[in-house]
Amino acid sequence: MAGYLFANATWSQDPSNAFIKAGWFVGVVLMTFATCRALRTWPPAQIRVATNSLLIGLAVGMAFILVELTSSFTMARSSRLLPMSSIAMWR
Repeated sequence: MAGYLFANATWSQDPSNAFIKAGWFVGVVLMTFATCRALRTWPPAQIRVATNSLLIGLAVGMAFILVELTSSFTMARSSRLLPMSSIAMWR
């Protein structure tokens, strides 16, 4: 798959951007394999704690996104961390 992405990047309209994305793909795949290999050495109790933590984090993140979507991004606008008016899809 990575070879196909790099070959495709050679005739892309924006080759430098395509090579960067193909490199990111390779990096993410390598990190995934490294994580899976490392998790095999963890004891089951530690895996349960990590699983619960991941599920809690996903639930909190999804709740935040749903609140933002239903309130038209009021928390993000009030925090002034991201200029929401500069992004066309949020106008």
